[in-house]
Amino acid sequence: CRGGFGGGPSGPKQPPAAALPPLLADTSKYIGEIQQFREDNRRSKQFNHLSMISEGIPALGWGAVSPKPCPFIKDTADAATFYLNRVLKEFKDSDKQQADWAKSFGA
Repeated sequence: CRGGFGGGPSGPKQPPAAALPPLLADTSKYIGEIQQFREDNRRSKQFNHLSMISEGIPALGWGAVSPKPCPFIKDTADAATFYLNRVLKEFKDSDKQQADWAKSFGA
């Protein structure tokens, strides 16, 4: 995992904290909508699918995590993987397309 917005130690510096909200506003909005969609569909047969996405998608907000976003990204990936494994367990023998879809998210 690399540091900063630009990728590496010698890359561009992270914007000041005050500049982040407008830069991440759209991302935050859509992350919230995805998470709300999951909550609104708790009874769905695809709840584990929705949870996999809902738990992993916050990693897109890594730019707001300072000073080290890598642990945050790993935590969101681990949470998504938990639900990915549930989807695989549920569909590995009954619906290969569902299992393949889950695997593609984790790739």
